[in-house]
Amino acid sequence: MERSSRGERSGRLLLDTSYVLPHLGVEVRGLENLDEALEGRRLYYPMAMMAELEAVVLREVRRNGLEKVPRQASEGLDYLVYGGVIGLVPPRGEDLESMRHVLNVGWRDLFDAILYATASRMGVEALTLDSTFRKFLEEKGLRHNLMIIRDELEKVSES
Repeated sequence: MERSSRGERSGRLLLDTSYVLPHLGVEVRGLENLDEALEGRRLYYPMAMMAELEAVVLREVRRNGLEKVPRQASEGLDYLVYGGVIGLVPPRGEDLESMRHVLNVGWRDLFDAILYATASRMGVEALTLDSTFRKFLEEKGLRHNLMIIRDELEKVSES
């Protein structure tokens, strides 16, 4: 199957939660200097994954023994929702069937299933750190080429 997708040609890219966390002040190893690779792309994030984003921020607050949520996290969340830099994609009923299928064939992470379903519906690639999920999709004969990792994004950007 050809690597190019309608989303890649249009410059659209769906982001997994790991790629949104830095906007809320949560450091993620391996995401340094990512701005150049994302430059010129329209970025999206599934609304249905907001609970995961908030849960990760709150886990980090607790893990670091903070008494309050840092201002950067609160402002970052507001910026994500209202700033328009990353477009929030509302869920659609048709996503449920894609999610059900991924979960029924053995994947256990609901948020990965949401990312996959949204990417499938939009016809765009999804940037993820989870190469295990992509390998699982490939083994199950699903559209694994929708899931790309950072190294692949940078190769596409260079060409």
